[in-house]
Amino acid sequence: MLGEILLDVLKSLRHKRQSHSDAPVVLNVGTQAARNTSVGGWSHSDAPVVLNVGGGSKRIPIPTHYDGWQQLLLDVDARVAPDIVCDARTLVSRPPAEFDAVYCSHNLEHYYAHEGLTVLRGFRHVLKENGFVEIRVPDLDCVMRYAVTRNLSLDDVLYQSPAGPISVIDVIYGFRQEIEQSGLDFFAHKTGFSPTSLRTTLERAGFESVFVFPRSDAFEVRAVAFKSAPTNDQRRLLGVDDSADVG
Repeated sequence: MLGEILLDVLKSLRHKRQSHSDAPVVLNVGTQAARNTSVGGWSHSDAPVVLNVGGGSKRIPIPTHYDGWQQLLLDVDARVAPDIVCDARTLVSRPPAEFDAVYCSHNLEHYYAHEGLTVLRGFRHVLKENGFVEIRVPDLDCVMRYAVTRNLSLDDVLYQSPAGPISVIDVIYGFRQEIEQSGLDFFAHKTGFSPTSLRTTLERAGFESVFVFPRSDAFEVRAVAFKSAPTNDQRRLLGVDDSADVG
């Protein structure tokens, strides 16, 4: 859930001062990265590589279907020791076809809508031809339906999380406690998504096959998008089948 992710981020980034100005793009994948880029402790050179964009820390778990993959963490702030120091909006300036997958959880909503499209096009650019992107964002359609049917106001609690109570307005505009404690405007939400709008945005970014999985229990929508048609192995790995909402 969003609250569990926020708690981990608050712990790992409490001191962080993140800036999305015109930060220089620096590649920092050397000996240290080779020791610290694996998922599950495995760092074989022939393992597939997943780029974790905006994950904040490798202490924050990513899905278990990446077990056995190498994980590279991308962040704009060098002080959190990412493997790649880069503003995600500038990924199109990097070499193409570097990664097997891109994972981006509860990060895309922190960009303005036009910037988010640029970020997704950058994801596609750095993916190999058979690569895919996995996105998780708050599902505002679900939040609005839930709030209306239960007559909730913006300040009413939507659910309890390890980081504290999460209100309706927190999911729409960003977790107010995190924004206040960090002093960073980046933690505010600058756009929002529904299952339909997330699929449409991924299609506009050039992805061929898009599968969308709403999770009403978590007020979240997950999408998996491929540069080309997914293989049977990829379908099994990611739980993609013909019953999923595909564009």
